[in-house]
Amino acid sequence: MPQEDLQQANDEATARQIAYFRAIPWCAARLSACSSPLSSPPSEPKTATKTIITQCTSRQLRPAGDNQDLLMSRTLNHADAIPAYIMFYAEPADDPAQLVSEVQSFAALGPMVNGWDGICHGGIVVTLLDEAMGQGVVEYAVYEACSDRDSDGC
Repeated sequence: MPQEDLQQANDEATARQIAYFRAIPWCAARLSACSSPLSSPPSEPKTATKTIITQCTSRQLRPAGDNQDLLMSRTLNHADAIPAYIMFYAEPADDPAQLVSEVQSFAALGPMVNGWDGICHGGIVVTLLDEAMGQGVVEYAVYEACSDRDSDGC
């Protein structure tokens, strides 16, 4: 698939997954609430922030031959497994150099991820925890921490 088509497919998938969660009232409320700082201490001023909502990086379709994140991008990416998986966070407003301190995610679970009937398999729970932690690292901008070091050190 050409790069432009791949980008369009990812953009469409992102829009579908966000719409999926916006249609669920409590999810829509949480996504809307993210427009203010999520967990700033009471002593810090509350400033308006922009909410970033996107498909998780590991769900994005990749070019043929790229085998990165196949478990999340292909194996579990269908209606009976994990039909929708997004992440969201409040973009730091005051200082562009400030790092994202909290990333949240929603995952919809289908029947093919059951262990017992109606109960998500523990291995899937741990996989989602691993994915969420990975997204946190990505969005926390490890590359910023590495910018003062030589490229071999990161």
